[in-house]
Amino acid sequence: MPDLSFLDQEAPPGYVAGLGRGATGFVTSAETGPSVFLSNFGLEVDEENPENPELGLFSAQKSAENEDADKIYEEVEARVQSRHKRKAVPETKVTESPDATKNQLKLKLNEVSLSEWLDLPDAGDLTRKNKRQRILEQQQQRVYATPDVLIAQASAKTHSSTVEDSNEAPTENGTEEGSTVTNFAADPEKERRILSSLRKVEPKNANLWISSARYEEQAKQFQKARAFIKEGCSQIPENDEVWIESIRLHRGEGIQVCKQIANDAVAYIKDSEKLWLTALDLENTSDFYARKKLLLRALEFLPHSSTIWETLIASIRESDETEVLEKLRLLENATKMCPTEWKFWEYQVSLSDYKSSKQILNRARKLSPKEEQVWIAALKLEEKENDGITLEKLLSMLHKGKAELIKNHANIAAIDWLRLAQESFECAPKTTQIIVNDTFSDWKKEKTFDELLQKCTELETAASAVTELAYKYITTNYPNEIKGWLAYLSYSHKACPENLGGIYKEALQRCPSEVLYLDCAKYYQSVGNAETDNILREGAAAFPESERIWLARARFEIQSHNYEKANSVYRDALEAAGKELMRVWYDYIHFLRFCWSLKKLDCSPDLILQESDRAILIHPDSADLHLQKAQIMHDMGLTKEARQLVNLFLKNHPKSVTLWQALAQYDFELHGAPKARSLLEKAILENPELPDLFVDKIELEVTEKDLVVARQLVNKGLKLFPSSADIWTIHLGFIPKASHRKVAFMDALKETENSSQVLLAIGRFLWADGKHEKAKTWFDRGLEADASNGDAWAWIHQYYLETSSNSDSAEAEKLVKQVEDRLDEIVTGKFWTKVISNPQNLDKTGVQLLALVGQKLLDSK
Repeated sequence: MPDLSFLDQEAPPGYVAGLGRGATGFVTSAETGPSVFLSNFGLEVDEENPENPELGLFSAQKSAENEDADKIYEEVEARVQSRHKRKAVPETKVTESPDATKNQLKLKLNEVSLSEWLDLPDAGDLTRKNKRQRILEQQQQRVYATPDVLIAQASAKTHSSTVEDSNEAPTENGTEEGSTVTNFAADPEKERRILSSLRKVEPKNANLWISSARYEEQAKQFQKARAFIKEGCSQIPENDEVWIESIRLHRGEGIQVCKQIANDAVAYIKDSEKLWLTALDLENTSDFYARKKLLLRALEFLPHSSTIWETLIASIRESDETEVLEKLRLLENATKMCPTEWKFWEYQVSLSDYKSSKQILNRARKLSPKEEQVWIAALKLEEKENDGITLEKLLSMLHKGKAELIKNHANIAAIDWLRLAQESFECAPKTTQIIVNDTFSDWKKEKTFDELLQKCTELETAASAVTELAYKYITTNYPNEIKGWLAYLSYSHKACPENLGGIYKEALQRCPSEVLYLDCAKYYQSVGNAETDNILREGAAAFPESERIWLARARFEIQSHNYEKANSVYRDALEAAGKELMRVWYDYIHFLRFCWSLKKLDCSPDLILQESDRAILIHPDSADLHLQKAQIMHDMGLTKEARQLVNLFLKNHPKSVTLWQALAQYDFELHGAPKARSLLEKAILENPELPDLFVDKIELEVTEKDLVVARQLVNKGLKLFPSSADIWTIHLGFIPKASHRKVAFMDALKETENSSQVLLAIGRFLWADGKHEKAKTWFDRGLEADASNGDAWAWIHQYYLETSSNSDSAEAEKLVKQVEDRLDEIVTGKFWTKVISNPQNLDKTGVQLLALVGQKLLDSK
């Protein structure tokens, strides 16, 4: 295409491209505002009137068309701007951020107990709860008629109580007291129509007539109620429930009306026991003859009713001179009519003399051949009448009775015989004894000793007298079984502590043993009996190689502050069997250290070292004796020599934790932490399976206040020894916030299987937070997990000291007594072992030891 010629030509003066089409400039989307490019056309200055601004092109913009255009553009611009306008943020109150609120709630989690935490509902519980609540509300909005079964059961109870005329009848202002209250529907007429239709369908249904009468009674329409019940009596006169209800509703019309109804009722129904008893309630309680006459009349139709006979016999007046004879006559007839009712036979025997009682029991045996009570009564009778009767004769009678019962196919269980024996103990102890002996004799033929002992244990919660006789049988027939004697003594401690002295003497005579001598001595010491020393002397003579008896003798003298005598006991023990009693040697040297600290018995360090060398010479492989000698040297200031002694012995016993610990302690004192750290690292390399060495290394870093390394060791230790309670306890102490410890508590308990040490550590944290009651719960759990942990006993004792109530004081005394009784058994606990291993505390009592340990526990917080 040829080039257009005008393209090469210059534009005329004042030409603006697009001006004829209304363009004023160009703008792009990238620009923030319109860029308007205007030409100079029309902007020439009016030389004649230079101040007139409306000349040229802009003079035409003031036309009406331009103003309308400008208005339209402004509206469009405003509309566009309104679309992108941000909504104004409403002013709100300044509140805490969600994170701050969440942190505050987290801090309160440490106040939540374990039981409260476990009681928190699951996610689905709230939904189920709302559903149950909705169903319950729907059910409460419904109205149901009272079931006929409940009405019948309620009406059956009306004959059991005697009611006065003044408050028996329904009144116009309310309902009868004790009557069945039914739900009164919102539409009474509808209910009446329903009951009416039901009565027409089932006119012989007594419950419908009773329900109709009670419905009208609740509506306070008493005349209608009585009319309904009268019609019910006419419809079904053979039903006693309707008559009894009629008597109740007619109370308000007088007692005579009720009696007439009762007479009409028994005329129709002569064999209703409930009806006769209801009629008896209508009689005056003071009119004995009228009541007796009615009961005799009832017996004409119900001769086999035990209730009627029992009521008649009980109604005999005590003031009557012929009371006993009258009762015997009635009882004789009652036993003929009701031969299976043992209470009549038993009552008759109690009112008769010996000869007549035997005749009565013989007659009872013939009429009731399967009744075991007959033979029990015969045994009681013989024991009562013959004070000198032997157990053999009573046992012969019992065997005869059992044979008769077996012959008549009456199988009486052994536990039933023991129950009868317990019931007979108060009035016939010999009878009880022969029943127990015979029962256990039968068991002995088919059961082992352990099974017999288990039977005695089962009887402890059921029958005290029978249990004691059972244990006597066990110890008599198995006199050499120590378990039987210990079980008997344990039961006697709880049931009959006044008999313990005699039982201990019998046990030591028939079954002398180390355990019984120690147990007996402990019992005598607890009650302040002077026989304690004699018992221990007898035990030492009978068992000269028993370390426990010799040590018990020595400690008894030490606690009595008889130090000379205690020294003599130790020497006697060493002379009796010195080569065998390593523990006696250790305790003897410990006792000498105690005397040295108190300046008693002229003890000197040289004498103690000399005795220690003698002990080591006899027991060269005893690590305890070597450590004891090292402690003596350390107390004398010979720490370097003590370290050499331990180091030399450690070469032959590299697996001993206590030796490594003692050597590390001496290195720490002599050369500082680097040497001790190096030694512990060596010990761990040689014994990687011993967590105690790892614990010592962590504690060394804590002592040096290098907590970063300590935490690293703790984390490593938890991986190597996840079940170590010591490492978990240190780990819990490193957690700064109480709210963060809860998960760690659960992990520690899970890994250590509820270790007593971890339980006490949790309680200690709660104690430090001032939550003593919650802490006490964890201390109790720690004691339950390990009763040999002395720290647990000390924490609980400290809790009782912090409180001031009388009940807590009593509990504290009880706790101290328990500690005194089992002082030899409490051997664990970090602070407890430190206190009891100190020679200066050798003569301390249980309460003194608890106080010392408790103070150390508080100081360690």
